[in-house]
Amino acid sequence: GNGGSSTVLEEDVEDFGAVYLEDRGEWWQMCCCRKCDASGQWFHIEDLTEYNGEWLSEGYLPEPLDDEDSGQANAHVLAYREVHDKVAAAQSDAAELAARSLAEAERLKRESGEPADEADDSLPTIVLTPPASAAAASHAGV
Repeated sequence: GNGGSSTVLEEDVEDFGAVYLEDRGEWWQMCCCRKCDASGQWFHIEDLTEYNGEWLSEGYLPEPLDDEDSGQANAHVLAYREVHDKVAAAQSDAAELAARSLAEAERLKRESGEPADEADDSLPTIVLTPPASAAAASHAGV
């Protein structure tokens, strides 16, 4: 760690604060090393990369995206698509559940002998009110 070397008996390495680094085939002081958050193995700090708050060794880093490759989407595009797909699936599930609930309610009404509701083909009306700032004088000086 400090450029020097020490001779330590193997049973004392833990007390000495040393760890064996498999990838380097060497013993190092713990202060110069860290465990890979993915594998749990010890590595020299120079052999790890911080990625989203975790320290990862080379084998556990995600594949980098090439922003110059027009055929490869950027990370934010991939993330957007993933979220969009999840939202679309949730909306589809909700619509299916609503349709089943409505069909079940209609079935129960028929079974109980209640008169059927007349079909209501009207769409709900949405009224948007402009913000108060929109009522201010225009830039034309009026």
